[in-house]
Amino acid sequence: MKLVKRSKETLNKSLIDKISKELKLYPEIVEILFMRNIDSEEKIKHYLHPTFNDFYDPFLLKDMDKVVDKIKNAINENKKILIFGDYDVDGVSATAILIKYFQSKNIQAFHFMPNRYVDGYGLSCQALDKIKSTYNPDLIITVDCGISCHNEIEYAKELGIDIIVTDHHDIPEILPDCLTLNAKLPNQEYPFKEICGTGMAFKLIQALDGLDVAKKYLPIVAIATIADIVPLLDENRVIVTLGLKTMNLAPKGIMKLLEKLGIKHPTATDISYKLSPKLNASGRMGDADKSLRLYLTDDDNEISQLIDTILEFNCQRQDLCNIVYEDCKNILDNISLTNQRSICLYSDKWDSGILGIVCAKLCEEYYRPTFLFSNVDGILTGSGRSIDGVNIHSCLKKTQELLEQFGGHTMAAGLKLKLENFNQFKENIENILQQDFDANIFVPQKTYDLDLDIQKVTKDFVRQLNILEPIGSDNPRPKFKIKFTNANATLMKQYPNHLTMNLNNINAVGFNFGKYKDLLNEINTKKAIVELQLDVYHGFESSKMFLKQVVTDKNLTLNDNDKLYGEYLVEILCNEEINTNYETYDINELNILLQNFDKVFGTLFVVNTMESYNTFIKNPIISQIVYSYNYKNIYEDKGHNSFVLNPSLKNNFKNYNNIIFLDPVINLRYLNTLRKLTNAKIYIPNSNFNMRTFTEKLSFERNLYGIYFKEISKAITKSNVYENLTQLYNVIHSQIPNCTYLQMVFCLKIFNEIGILDYSYSNGIFKIIENKNLKSNLENSNTYNTFKNINL
Repeated sequence: MKLVKRSKETLNKSLIDKISKELKLYPEIVEILFMRNIDSEEKIKHYLHPTFNDFYDPFLLKDMDKVVDKIKNAINENKKILIFGDYDVDGVSATAILIKYFQSKNIQAFHFMPNRYVDGYGLSCQALDKIKSTYNPDLIITVDCGISCHNEIEYAKELGIDIIVTDHHDIPEILPDCLTLNAKLPNQEYPFKEICGTGMAFKLIQALDGLDVAKKYLPIVAIATIADIVPLLDENRVIVTLGLKTMNLAPKGIMKLLEKLGIKHPTATDISYKLSPKLNASGRMGDADKSLRLYLTDDDNEISQLIDTILEFNCQRQDLCNIVYEDCKNILDNISLTNQRSICLYSDKWDSGILGIVCAKLCEEYYRPTFLFSNVDGILTGSGRSIDGVNIHSCLKKTQELLEQFGGHTMAAGLKLKLENFNQFKENIENILQQDFDANIFVPQKTYDLDLDIQKVTKDFVRQLNILEPIGSDNPRPKFKIKFTNANATLMKQYPNHLTMNLNNINAVGFNFGKYKDLLNEINTKKAIVELQLDVYHGFESSKMFLKQVVTDKNLTLNDNDKLYGEYLVEILCNEEINTNYETYDINELNILLQNFDKVFGTLFVVNTMESYNTFIKNPIISQIVYSYNYKNIYEDKGHNSFVLNPSLKNNFKNYNNIIFLDPVINLRYLNTLRKLTNAKIYIPNSNFNMRTFTEKLSFERNLYGIYFKEISKAITKSNVYENLTQLYNVIHSQIPNCTYLQMVFCLKIFNEIGILDYSYSNGIFKIIENKNLKSNLENSNTYNTFKNINL
């Protein structure tokens, strides 16, 4: 993982301080605005307080005047008009505001939204046949689609149907031969290109009848703008800010759904994570008309029924997503992704309506462009999602000869191909990604805004961060890097994948950060990327932190090195025969060995002592090719070159081609277990482990062993099963304050050898039994005698 601070080359600190004082803002907040190119007092005021005067003239859009004339002529000539919309929130919302507008003018406008399972995505010849036979319109106005439908529009003309395209997607090589509104078209005077499909329909209404008429649709436009994840900057920020402020003007059905979801004063985050997934669920389950009706009807009974149906659709959508996600995880967790730059999977069982959601989740998790397909009768219908730096639409263009249909933009796409072309498509995409892109692009990158002293995190500071709302795409919630020492990270009892901490009297939550618990508790100085929010509970405000990334770098020091050595010594508890193949190398020729390996993917470096760790992190070649430093758990285990200190054997080792031990392995039997977890080549240095690393830290005083045995015996009477050795150690340490983890592990080995204790240590579970009728002497232990003599 790369950690990158968002920054501009130069920031005028004196100007930041001046504006901070004049506007009574924290300097850190002004600095964040400067980094987002809001870098003057005038721009900041404009950003913080958008007004209706900030909307651009719609006639700056290319051909808007011609579109308005055509629509007005169609109205005057009493021609039949039909709105053709996409089935997602953006398309449904755009359809809704045009229908509502025409209704307000006593003009009947029909509509058609394709069923994704029957009609597929966008304007199609099949859909046009249905429209012709059912409605026989004179004019179709597309919303949120149509820019890539050159052939279909020609077919519509053959049917005698005129078409106007309004869209916001990327411009294809061949444009449709009809009047088209799209802010991304070339030779455009319009100053903002990132307006969504509903935003474009809003601009059309503004051009047809003025801003005073158009602005009553702003709540709907705001919902679509947030849902479609377009940048919340410039005119989009104006739309969303004013739309949220006038949400009381939203259709009755939307207000009732918000009420059902427990949302009184919706924020952009509420719309994004709570409302839009429900509105989207209808289209994903094949009936987008349900969400459209929620915008259009005022009948209370119908609204209630629609909400119930939409919420049920959402539950079905969640279930289907979970099924597809688990299927994909089962496949991916059992293969090596080291040499793959893409993920490309299909199934006969998957529902095509939810593939985009799962695609996005896998793409973020594995940090590889991802394509998922559903197979129906030999036709694969799928979705693609991409990572920063890889234009997925451009990649698809390079293999479009295999595709039946495709469309989208830089980060997302929809596509169809024949099953017989799947393997070639998969190969082509992989080759494009391997040949056209630097490998470093496929290393996850986490960005943050500022380094922040944890002492500065006050309620007033966190409250003032709200001026950055509405938060969303390209205007994200600020992320701060903080340093701290005491963490006391604990796992949530009911949700052990999550953890909580108290940092400077601030509650910090890390969802899915349970694997970082040991690191947060056992290393000296911790660093994390966090987001800050104000938590209001029963009227009481408090600051809250949300972990977004625990920062691990090579400057890793532990609170208790003895525990590290103790956990390494646990390996001698293994009594299996050695049956693992491995290769040895000369530690002095390590750099020669590394020349054979990929500089980004496939190699895991393992050390088990701090001495070795501190030696090898200084190796310049290793430093150049390692992207992740880990303690016990491999936090980013998707195949990027990584360094791990004292790894647990619960880690995923499948995505590595090479595992290189940088210090001698204390017990080669340990490799037996590792071999079961990976097909990687295992390399160990051809030198013996210096046992003084342990013996110098151990006591061989007989009385001490009696004390340890007494406390271990007491612990066994209460429980003889422990989740791990740390749990047993905590019990013993509570009775022997000077107890060390290393000494306890050593004692367990001795007591086992002389027969007074039996134990098993498997899959992290430690079981121990006392043989009460047996007595023996320390000298009967070969390990005790050997280790003691090393120190003589």
